[in-house]
Amino acid sequence: MQYSLQDKLKQLKDSFDLSVSKPIENQKRDGAKFLTFDIHNESFAWPLKNLKEILINQKIIPIPARQTMLCGIINYKNQVQSVLNLSMLLGLPKTKIGTDIKTKQGKEYNTVLVTRSLAQDMSIIVDRLGLILFIAWDEIKPKPVAIKSELSDLIDGQIYRKKQLITILNPNAIKSLKTDE
Repeated sequence: MQYSLQDKLKQLKDSFDLSVSKPIENQKRDGAKFLTFDIHNESFAWPLKNLKEILINQKIIPIPARQTMLCGIINYKNQVQSVLNLSMLLGLPKTKIGTDIKTKQGKEYNTVLVTRSLAQDMSIIVDRLGLILFIAWDEIKPKPVAIKSELSDLIDGQIYRKKQLITILNPNAIKSLKTDE
């Protein structure tokens, strides 16, 4: 079943409204709220406390060059901001700019997360937004032992929700990376 952008935005808004209005069943459980999103059909979670804004239909100006983790720049509140291609850090195929939405005029846009924790005012390109989830710390499973060493610091752990694996990312590890490699 294909969802329209409006359906997805309503689902995300409803998820957010529910997460802030409905008390958590077990108030004694410690945890945090995370925004989930997909990159190349894999699900990830980003702490809400490390998120400034979600930009839908964001035009990204590509950076022509070699294989780099920076895929382009955006105009964010009249400031030039770099956009990180997180898929390359995670060993996934490079996310193409403009893969999310094509307007009637043929212009291509993406979904961008503007983060609080990244160095040099950076944003992240994602394929699809998910829901906002409360994740209890005791739900988080350790990261896989067989993970590549360069990925180890990027991942805090994993959880299963509704038979879906969600990888929890570590914003502090991402902000310390050099993005010009």
